[in-house]
Amino acid sequence: MRLSSIPEANLFLLFTRRLNKLGVSYMVSGSVAVIVYGEPRLTHDVDLVAVLDRQHITRLPEPFRRTSSTALRKRRSGSRRNGNSAGTST
Repeated sequence: MRLSSIPEANLFLLFTRRLNKLGVSYMVSGSVAVIVYGEPRLTHDVDLVAVLDRQHITRLPEPFRRTSSTALRKRRSGSRRNGNSAGTST
């Protein structure tokens, strides 16, 4: 199984790729960090601690604008196909 085929990995990459592109230093914590050390966990969130300076803060929203609306539309569309019209999965 490729890392990118796991929904949580996609969420992780959604943030880390953009932080890398902006040159933002960050660390991964929580369940995702535990998984890296080889302990399997079921998680649906990503915990990141980012070091932001003034330059990062002003540029941070831009890489997420287009992606967040596209991802939300895809998620809602997928949920409807799976029989959940509310747009959230159970």
